[in-house]
Amino acid sequence: MSQRLVILYDSDPGFLSALADAGKRLMNDPSTSLLYRLTHGLIFEKRAWSDFLAKQPMAVEYHHRRFEGLAAAPAVLKERDGSISAIVTSEDIADCRSLEDLIKRVEAGVLTGFAG
Repeated sequence: MSQRLVILYDSDPGFLSALADAGKRLMNDPSTSLLYRLTHGLIFEKRAWSDFLAKQPMAVEYHHRRFEGLAAAPAVLKERDGSISAIVTSEDIADCRSLEDLIKRVEAGVLTGFAG
């Protein structure tokens, strides 16, 4: 069975975008990606998040804005045998108050399969 976890950020890829996002976070700009705020420090990915992803039993990929026709960024998606579904939706992410909340939601989705 082929599986992968897709982290779908609602920001643009690249170094310049990362710098712009860091500036927004410094200024507490509400347009900063919530998923990015949960998973990253000022510029780099938080160690707890990268350690969590490294322990997953499947490949992990990062994408920005859109993924194979799914436009519900931010989200965490799971692909299993060619079928893709969100295991953590943008609404779920908005409900997260910490990185630990996000990790719990991703764990639940990975363990139980697809949400709804």
